[in-house]
Amino acid sequence: MIELPHHHYTLGRFTINCQDLTISNGEQSKKVPVKVFELLKLFLLNEDHSVHSSEAIEKIWLGNEGVGKRGYTNAMWHLRKAFSDLGAESEEVFKTLHKVGYVLVITPEPVIDEVKIEKQPFSLNNIKVYTVFAFTALALSLIAVIYLSLNKDYIQTFTGPVLVAHTDLQGIEDQPEISNNGRFLVFRWHNEDINSQLYIKDLENENLPVKALTKSRFEKSSPTWSPDDQSIAYMRLLDDGSCQVRVKNLLTETAKLLDDKCIFEENRQTLSWSNNGLKLLYPKDVDGNSTLFSLDMISKKLSQVSFPQDEEQDIKGVFSEDDSEIIFIREEKSKAKLMRLKANGKEKTVIDYQDGIVGLAWHYASNDVYFSLFEKGEYTTYKYNLMAKKLIPTDHIDSSSKISINQSANRLYFSKMSNAEYIVQHSLIDEREIHRVFGVNSSFYGRYVPKTAAVIYISGRSGYLDLWIQTAKGKRNLTRGKGGVLSANVSPDSEHFVVNLKDDDSNKYQLLIGDLPKGDLTLIETGDLIPKNPTWSRDNKAIYFSSKSKETSGIFKFEVATNDITQISSSNEIYAIEGSDGFIYMASEDYLGIFQFNPQSQERKLIVNDLDKDDFANFFWENERLYYLSRNNNRDRLMMYVPDGDDKIVTTFAEDTVANFLGVAPADKESFLMTRKRVDDSSIYSTMIISTNN
Repeated sequence: MIELPHHHYTLGRFTINCQDLTISNGEQSKKVPVKVFELLKLFLLNEDHSVHSSEAIEKIWLGNEGVGKRGYTNAMWHLRKAFSDLGAESEEVFKTLHKVGYVLVITPEPVIDEVKIEKQPFSLNNIKVYTVFAFTALALSLIAVIYLSLNKDYIQTFTGPVLVAHTDLQGIEDQPEISNNGRFLVFRWHNEDINSQLYIKDLENENLPVKALTKSRFEKSSPTWSPDDQSIAYMRLLDDGSCQVRVKNLLTETAKLLDDKCIFEENRQTLSWSNNGLKLLYPKDVDGNSTLFSLDMISKKLSQVSFPQDEEQDIKGVFSEDDSEIIFIREEKSKAKLMRLKANGKEKTVIDYQDGIVGLAWHYASNDVYFSLFEKGEYTTYKYNLMAKKLIPTDHIDSSSKISINQSANRLYFSKMSNAEYIVQHSLIDEREIHRVFGVNSSFYGRYVPKTAAVIYISGRSGYLDLWIQTAKGKRNLTRGKGGVLSANVSPDSEHFVVNLKDDDSNKYQLLIGDLPKGDLTLIETGDLIPKNPTWSRDNKAIYFSSKSKETSGIFKFEVATNDITQISSSNEIYAIEGSDGFIYMASEDYLGIFQFNPQSQERKLIVNDLDKDDFANFFWENERLYYLSRNNNRDRLMMYVPDGDDKIVTTFAEDTVANFLGVAPADKESFLMTRKRVDDSSIYSTMIISTNN
C-alpha cells in the first residue's frame, strides 16, 4: 500500500480523504475503490504529479502486466469519472500527456491536522459527573429511539432519501428492472466497445460480477421479469431493422421467439409483463402508428389494446395490480401525455400533453405513478397520485430516468445519466479543434458572435438552463433565470441575439431580443403563436421562427422595425435559415431532409434527403454554401451541399459525436461551432419510496 505523509489533501476545490478513500466537493462526496485510490495517491506523491502506466503497474499491481494494463486504464477512468461526477470540467484535474501518461493539473496541498489536548486534573468528582452524564445521555437516547420508532412519520419527515448505487461500469447502464423477490437486477449495458446487451446483478452479493443474460451481436432492449422470476422477456433488433420479442428461461438457459413484428425503442423500456403472468404488453406498428398490443402467453393470441389516432404514438404501458387497467404514454409529434385505459376499454387522460415524458412505473401500495417530465429545459421525475390527482416532484432524482419499482420492498430503481456536452470551434479546412467552451455542467448549442469572437450558449451552471456568453474576459449569464432556454441565435451584425425560452410565470414559449454585450431583454409579442427555433435574416431586420397557427404550422417572419408577423410557409416546417443566394432553407416535420424555398414564387424543392429527424436544425449557411450534418456508415459527417454535383464531405467524426437538434452552427469563414457529446455514462441507483400524506 502506498503511504502518504498526510491524511488529507486539497486539489483546488476538491478535498481528498486518505482515511476513508473519498473525494469531496463541498457537501458532495464520492468513495472510490482501493486500487483507484492507490493510483490517486501516486499522483499526490510523485514530485511532478504525473503517473506512467509502467509505474502504476509496478507499484499497484505488483508488476503483473496482464492485469495491470487493464487495471490502470480502468482505474484512470474511475478517477476521472469521480471528479466529473463532483462537477469537474474536462481536463480541470487530469491531463493526458502523449507517451507519458497522465498528470495532475492542480498542485495538491496537504491539510495539517491540529491536535489539541486539554489538560485537566484527575478527580473522583470528575468521574462522578461523567458517570451521571453518561447515564443521563443513555436514558435520553433510549427515550428518543422509542419515540421515533413509534412515530414513523416523524422519521420520514426528517430523514431525506438515501440513494444507493448498484452499478458503476464503464459505459451506460440503464433500463433497470428489479426481480419480484427484490434480489436480482436485470439491466441493459453498452459502451463504445459492445452493443447493448442485458446483464443480471445479484443485489444480495454485491461483490459478485455481473452475469451476461444475452451475448449475441444483436442489440437488446426492454427487459422485464415474469412474476415467478424464472424468465425474462426482452426485445432484439436484427440487421434488417426488424424487431423480435423473445423470452429466456433462467433455469434451462433457453430462449424462444414470441413475436417478430414489434417496435424496437433503443432508449426506452417498452415491454411489460402482467402481474398474473398471462400477458405481455408492447408496441407494434399499425398503419404508421405505434400501438399497444397484449400477447397471451398461453394461446399466443395478440390483442390490440390501444387505438391511437393519426400522428399519435402509444409507446409504453404498465399494468395495474390486478391487471384490469393500463397506464401508458401517448405521444404526438414532440408532445406526450399519460393515458389510463380502464377495464371497460375507455381511455382517460391522466396528465395532458407536455414537452416529453420518459420512464413509467406504478407503485401499487400508494397508487402513485412515477415518470420523468421535460420542463424548463430538463427532465424532472414526478409521482402522480391517481386518487388525490396530485403531482409531486421527487427532487432527489435529478435526471431523465428509466424507472422500476420493487413493490414488496417499496424501493424505486432508476438510471441516472451524466452526459455533459461541450462546445468546440472546429476548422472547416482541416481536422483541427480551435477552441473549447466549458461549463460546470453541460454547455451546448453555441452560437458565434462574429465581431468579438464571443460565444453565446445554453448552460445549467446556475442550476437552471440559462443563456450564457463567453468572451475574452470570462463568462456571464444573459437570461438570469427568466425561463428555461431552448435555443438562441446571434444577429449577423453582432449587435443583438434572439432567445427562445419557456417563461416561468406564464408557462408560455416566448421570443426575446437581447442587446450585445449587455444582454438587456425585450419581449417580442407573438400573440397566440407558440414560437420556436428563431434565426435571423442576413440583413438583421427580421427573425424567422416556427409555430402553429389556427390551421397549419410553418415558418413565420417577424419584422424588427414594425413588429409585423407574416406566415411564409405552411407545410409543417420547423426550422429555417436564410442564405445569401436569396433562398430560405427549411426542415419539415414531414420529411427527413432540407428544402430550398423561394420566397418570391413560394416554390420549395427538396435538395438534401440525408438529414435525420432529430437533426432538423443541424445545417447552416457560411462561405456562400449550405453545410449540413449527415449520419451514416457509422460516422458523423459535416457535408457541403453542391447544387450541380455530389455533395462534398468536409470533416468526419466518430458515430454519435455531434449533438442532435441544434448541434452545428457557423463561426468565422474558416470554422464552425459544434456541440460535442462527452462519453455518456449512466449508472443504476435505488431509493426508498417515502410515503406522503396526500
